[in-house]
Amino acid sequence: MKTRIILLTLGLSLCSIWAADVTGVWKAQFDTQRGLQKYTFTLRQDGTKVIGNASAEVNGAKRESELKEGKIEGDTVSFVEPLNIQGNDLRITYTGKISDNEIKFTRKVGDFATTEAVAKRESATAPAQPAPAAKTVRIKAGKSEPVKDAEGNVWLADQGFEGGQTLERPDIQIANTKNPDLYRAERYSMDSFSWPVPNGKYVVKLHFAETFDGITGPGQRVFSYNVQGHEFKDFDVWVKAGGPMRAYVETVNVEATNGAIKVTFIPNVENPQINAIEIIPQATPALKTVRIKAGKSEPVKDAEGNVWQADQGFEGGQTIERPDIQIANTKSPDLYRAERYSMDSFSWPVPNGKYVLKLHFAETFEGITGPGQRVFSFNAQGHEFKDFDVWVKAAGAFKAYVETVPIEVTDGKIKVTFTPKIENPQINAIELIPQP
Repeated sequence: MKTRIILLTLGLSLCSIWAADVTGVWKAQFDTQRGLQKYTFTLRQDGTKVIGNASAEVNGAKRESELKEGKIEGDTVSFVEPLNIQGNDLRITYTGKISDNEIKFTRKVGDFATTEAVAKRESATAPAQPAPAAKTVRIKAGKSEPVKDAEGNVWLADQGFEGGQTLERPDIQIANTKNPDLYRAERYSMDSFSWPVPNGKYVVKLHFAETFDGITGPGQRVFSYNVQGHEFKDFDVWVKAGGPMRAYVETVNVEATNGAIKVTFIPNVENPQINAIEIIPQATPALKTVRIKAGKSEPVKDAEGNVWQADQGFEGGQTIERPDIQIANTKSPDLYRAERYSMDSFSWPVPNGKYVLKLHFAETFEGITGPGQRVFSFNAQGHEFKDFDVWVKAAGAFKAYVETVPIEVTDGKIKVTFTPKIENPQINAIELIPQP
């Protein structure tokens, strides 16, 4: 009996430990000595660890900080917002009780101020809003305050690193750059760097310069690092930059799939070092409509001026043209004067997302003289169409019919498979239209 009670208690304890999930965007307002501070916390939970950012606005001034020491225990979440004011380090600690979509926070500024407020989670079921555009993140390693470069970009003070120390060399001269201040401070001996970002594609720029007077030649500082799965082994700043006091930027194209960019460092000779990190989101190219004219060896222009690509993307089958036939129910009869038949499938690579698939048919084979003489099935991205009869759908021969199918692509391609039953499958054109 005691064993059962112990196991039940342990099970309930484990359930309470893992019950809360703080991943999401939370908004709160704190009434402070500086005035009403409006906060947005972007949190991501990984087991009992919590990472994220805090964006604050007070009296028109804005700031952004990476949260530290984040953790969750049962229904309690805690983290630290580090600040540096006029060279003085300050810790703002947050401890909150989680209840569904609210967190009741106690906020302590050092040892001299305590306030309370309720943070509310931004609803995932709220009316759809445009996703906020990912912003460029610039981190100036080794500096306790922001730095402005020659183009006017502001680089955030040193943050996001795990381990290591910082050092400034304010008077050195740096070649190969218009922004020498980016290289007059560094972080060294760090284990890693991470920063929460929306999933997507980015360019990560790592800024280096060998400025330590103890390094007098190549091979005296060698380390490896990994940028979001891209490995750089035996990296030597001196060799890459062509000597000391010279800027070098390593540019890496990456993709974030788990809400963060991570860089890890491994020492080989001396310690790893870095001067600055830049994370630049890449615009997603606008999706374009795909139009394929089955059965034609050259492109075809329709009545609206759209160009349909020549026959491609099919597996199996043959093509035939009937250039002189008349087609009803369409302003673009040329789309139906050639076809592919006896094909097994059609596929086309596209970005993941929602589309409208339009399949164009017309029964133009003189050997088909009535319904039931050509029957086949097809599957369009999981949508099944059984015993499809073009004659029946179009209400006769030489009449255009368009089957419209809303679909979603999740594996980077659209696929349509065809299965014969009576006679052979046939198709005249395929159109794939991306949806917002």
